[in-house]
This record gives sequence, C-alpha cells and structure tokens, in this order.
Amino acid sequence: MDYQDYKTLGYQKDYWWFRAKRELIAKFLEMLVLKKNKKKVIILNEGVGVGEDIESYEKYGDVTSIDISIKIVNILKKKQKKILLMDANKLDFKKKFDIVICSDVLEHIKDDKKTVKEAFRILKKGGLFIGTVPAHKVLFGPMDLYEKHYRRYSKRDIERLFKKFKKVYIYYWNCILFFPMAFRKLILKIFVKDEKSELINLNPLFNWILYRILNFENFLIKHSFHFPVGLSLFFVYQKP
Repeated sequence: MDYQDYKTLGYQKDYWWFRAKRELIAKFLEMLVLKKNKKKVIILNEGVGVGEDIESYEKYGDVTSIDISIKIVNILKKKQKKILLMDANKLDFKKKFDIVICSDVLEHIKDDKKTVKEAFRILKKGGLFIGTVPAHKVLFGPMDLYEKHYRRYSKRDIERLFKKFKKVYIYYWNCILFFPMAFRKLILKIFVKDEKSELINLNPLFNWILYRILNFENFLIKHSFHFPVGLSLFFVYQKP
C-alpha cells in the first residue's frame, strides 16, 4: 500500500490485494532463502509505501528499507522501522545485498532503467531482484494517473529491462479476476479522463473472498503454474 492508497482507504494491512501480494513475495523469499542455505540474508526493500510489508520480510533477513518520501520516512521512523531517505536511482551503500525487493515501485520511476542498473550494482554475485509491476499497457488509465504511474509493463518490457540478469521466474498475477477488472479499467479509461482511484472500502466478507482467490493463485504460482494473463507481473531475476 503506497501513500496514495493510504489517502484513499486509510491504513488497511489486510486489504485483499495488498495482503495477497505481500504473502506472494514472502512465499518466494522463504523458498529462495532456503535455497541459499542461509538462515538470514541481507535484504534491500525499495519503496516502502506505508510500511506494512516490512514485518513480513524481516522474518527472512536483515532488512534495510528506503523511500524517497520524507513524509513516509518520518512516519516509519517513529515506529522504530529501519528506513532511510534515499533515491532508488542513487543508492548510497558500501555493503552488498543478497536480495532487492521492489514491489510496485518501478512504474513510479521515470528512469526505471537506472533503478535496475543501481540494483544490479549493489547486489552480490548470485543476488536476487524480486519485483512486481502492473501489467498490460492497454489498461493504463485513471487509476495509473492517480497512482502517479509512468507506465504499465509487458513481459517483453521486463525481459529487456533485466537483460543483464538471469531470469529465474516471471508470472502473471491476478488472473482469475482479470477479465471483470480489466473490463472495468477499460470503461473508466474511455469515460473518465481525470485521475481516479479504483480502490474502495469493502465488506469484510467480500474482502476475505477476494483475498482467498488471490491466495489460491499464490499457491499455484509457487508450484510453477503459469497463468496466461493477469493484472500484474511478478518476477525474480538473478545477478550472474
């Protein structure tokens, strides 16, 4: 959940979309950390939103979080979170990281190539980049404008962006709900020309049902099931 979402919904740690995405990344963190045969790894978390993901990541390693917003940094420092005010395109670290997590951040950055280049520089050899981005350029519309996005991505875009890396995984995510949600986005794109959030407060039961749908997708993705489409892309790339 980034600050724009927070302004719309308030703080909702268990909102279906954000909870399921957080748990998808955590599932792969657990699997990848076990593969490295390490109890703890050094993790850089780029772009923290309002910080609800940090606790999940801390189970798997020593997490340093960065954000470009002084407002967010000050809020989270009061909660004793390890967070630095820093631009993902100008990383100032002497140490190297085992994993970089960049969850729905690249689309907010004008020069996303520089972001990936910087991540490559500060990763250890064999280090991993875990990311999520909104998918399908045709769906770019009022919600993307509201969220201050520069773009949505195709699989080919991601492969070009990470050409110096070795591909480990790339999956579409949020497929089961894709067609009704994509249809809604296209309607808004045609009839609503201004910035507009699509997020709404949900009945707890409906929120739980939507979460369970994405939780089921997370299970399938963890077991290497590839969906043909989805509203997002989830990917893992490795520094050679």
